[in-house]
Amino acid sequence: MSVAFKNLVTPRRTTWRTILAVEQSGASQSQLASIAKYKAVIEERLHKDCEEIVQLVSKTIIPRLDSKVSVEERAFFWKMIGDYYRYASEASSSQASKE
Repeated sequence: MSVAFKNLVTPRRTTWRTILAVEQSGASQSQLASIAKYKAVIEERLHKDCEEIVQLVSKTIIPRLDSKVSVEERAFFWKMIGDYYRYASEASSSQASKE
């Protein structure tokens, strides 16, 4: 499950970083407008995916962890939630993304 989530989010994170590099490389004004639009789309998709993952883990998995589950296993899921919040916050250049 963790690998599937990572495989879903990693291409969008990579694309966002590439777009950021192109944006900072000195593109023309017409290119910057198109780049900004595409970057907003990628940010929106990344945030949506991260939010869905966080909701799934926090509402489905964490409540089902009982006392038989080790501390390491509990920490894994809490860390997963933190990681996906971090991924979403890394790609937050637009106002909608920041919210």
